[in-house]
Order: sequence, then structure tokens, then C-alpha cells
Amino acid sequence: MGLDLKSLYAIGNLGVHFWAHVFRRIFKRPKPGEELQKFNSYYAPDLLTPLTAADRESLFGWEQCINCGACAEVCPVYRPSEAGSYRAPDTMTVSLSRSFPEFGPARDSIFNCAQCGACKAACTRGIDIPGLVMFVRRKTMEIKDPRLMKLYGPSLERVANGQPVFGDPQIDLAEFRKEKAEMVFFVGCVGRTLTAQTTKKTLSFLRDLGADFTTIDEKCAGCIHWASGAGLENYAGVEANIEMIRATGARRVVTADPHVLEIMRSHPPYRDAFETVHLTEFLAGLQFKVRRAETPLAYHDPCFLGRRGGVFDAPRELIRRLGTEPIELKHHGPDSLCCGSAEGTFILDPAVADGVNARRMAEVRASGAQVLLTECPACIAAFRSTADKSVQVYSIAEYLADRYIPGQ
Repeated sequence: MGLDLKSLYAIGNLGVHFWAHVFRRIFKRPKPGEELQKFNSYYAPDLLTPLTAADRESLFGWEQCINCGACAEVCPVYRPSEAGSYRAPDTMTVSLSRSFPEFGPARDSIFNCAQCGACKAACTRGIDIPGLVMFVRRKTMEIKDPRLMKLYGPSLERVANGQPVFGDPQIDLAEFRKEKAEMVFFVGCVGRTLTAQTTKKTLSFLRDLGADFTTIDEKCAGCIHWASGAGLENYAGVEANIEMIRATGARRVVTADPHVLEIMRSHPPYRDAFETVHLTEFLAGLQFKVRRAETPLAYHDPCFLGRRGGVFDAPRELIRRLGTEPIELKHHGPDSLCCGSAEGTFILDPAVADGVNARRMAEVRASGAQVLLTECPACIAAFRSTADKSVQVYSIAEYLADRYIPGQ
């Protein structure tokens, strides 16, 4: 049986790790009893984490990690942070799955994982590393870990009080509300706050196109509950959103937020109640005309829309309607890099987020494009907040709206 490039890389890396470990043991031997003392401290009774049968079954899968390092090469967080504030995914997986009570030296890394899924795609054994990170977050939240509560507590409290995660709403959704409609447009927390003007232009565009939609007095979809590990099981906002959507008679939800898309497609109460599609998928099914673009357009694949959501073609089809082929960045499609957004509530260390963003913006500048299109509110907020203003950033929908030709 032949070996593919991923397997050959893994084998080579294992050899490097083996000899590095041999030389470390030769020149830095532990003192007698030191390792036993460390082991006993790790597995002290007050550090033991209760596991269910399902938890243990999941751990068996994660424990298959052989620490080959293939995932470190593709991780968008690890390389910009230069391993200072973030362990490589393979090192993290070995630590988290084998030294579970204390989560090993990778503990802090669970707060900076972008959940982009690049490591899972590159893994030679198909291990769901992002799933392990979220598993540890859930277990940490169960014991109300002070660090986790400090990071996520204020956001969870805001949501519990009916407010978006990122501040007060900056758009009045009542302007686009009606009693009955074929579909509901669900904006999400970022779209109601940090990118509110983009949202308003998008909703106006949908109305100009004659789409039969309405907004609701939406609560947070639950993204912060999933991201923090708090879980959606006891979050009342889920049922509140479902009831409001049902009251409109709609059986379909459209959203421009890939994080909302992930939640509504994967969480059973949402998934079983209605179909959820991304805005680009909906727009690609409509016929309308727009003026040609005046400049070349680069496209950024959001992690949650592309690699996790599987939506690659619809955004590019919409860009082609502008009379141009999208400029593909060095890393694009399934290999796209994270935008570095702290607004996705995953990358919580500002220095790490800045490093990830700088790497992606360097690819945008190298493409020669002066306009960057994407279709994720968190990505838009991240790119617009950068100090580099040489590139204009738009959602695909708002760029189309500016060039829409009514009545044709």
C-alpha cells in the first residue's frame, strides 16, 4: 500500500521527535522520585474530572494522536504566535487526552483555538482536535473554572439579560419586520453591533430584490454558549428564537453569520425546526443584475462558512456576476486561513489574534487587490479594525447592493 504525502510527513516528523526525546533524556535526567511526585500531584483527588461513558469513548478517539506535527504546519494560530501563547494542535491533543485531570501544559491553549478545523483536515488519523478543545472547555465550564468565568462571564450575563454579546444593538430590526413571511433573516450578535451598517444595507438589498422575509426580535443564537463550553441545553434563548420564527410561518432561516449557521445546523432544536441556509446560498438562487466591478476583487473564505460549513461555490458565483473572477489568496478554499477575529469568541489573547490577522492581511496585500470581499460579520470586523487601511473590506451582499440595477 502506497503512502501519501501526509503519511510520509508524519513518519519523518516522528523520527525527529524520537531522537529529540532521546537526547533530552540523556542530557537532562530527572532526579530520583521527581516524576512520581509530579504524577501524584497531577492526579490528586481534587483534580480528577468526572467522565461519563460517552466522554471516555470520545477520549479513545483523541488518544490516537501520535504527535506527528502535521497539524502544526497548517494551524493558523500556532505559527503567528510562534508557540509563545499557543501550543501546537498535536502537542495540545497529546496533553489534553493523556493528562486529562490537569489538562497538561496545553491548558491555556484551549482559550485561543480558533476552531477553524484546519488541524482536523490535515490529521493523518482523522482526529477531531477542535472537538477535543471544546470538550475540555465544557468540562472546565462544568466546574466553573475561575479563568473561564472571567473570560466569558460578562458575555454570558449580557446574553442572559437579552443583549447581544458585543454591546448595545446598533440597528433597529423592526424596520424590516412583518407578521408573516416565507423566511426569517437571522442577523446574529456581531451583525447587530459591530457590522450594523453592513447588515442594514444587506436587509435593504433583500427588500429591493423582492425577497419575502422578516426579522424577529432575536436573542443571541447561542454561539457564546457553545464557544465558552456552557452549552445550549439550558439556554432559554434557543426556544425563544424558535417560537418567534414559528410565529412568522417561515420554514427557512437565512443568515449572513457562519457562526449562527453552524449553531442552527448542528443544534437539534434549531435543526429539527427549520432549514437554515447562508445568505450567499440564497442570493445565488436569485436572478438580478449588477454593474461591473471597477477593480479586481479578492475573496476570503471564512473558516466557519467554508471549511466547517462547506460553502465555497456560492460566494464565488456571486462575485462572477460582477464581471470578474475572484482573486484567490495564497491560502483559499479548504486551505483558507483564519481572519484572527476575537469577535468569534475563540481567540481571546489579543496578541495572538493580531498575529493571525497580520498573516492573513499580508496575503491580501500580496494578491494586489485593493478590495477584499467576504461573507462573515466577524471576519469583516477583524479586517476593518486592522491598522492597514490600504484594502477596503465589504461583505459580498453590500458590494452587490451598491451596484444593483433595479428592474432588470
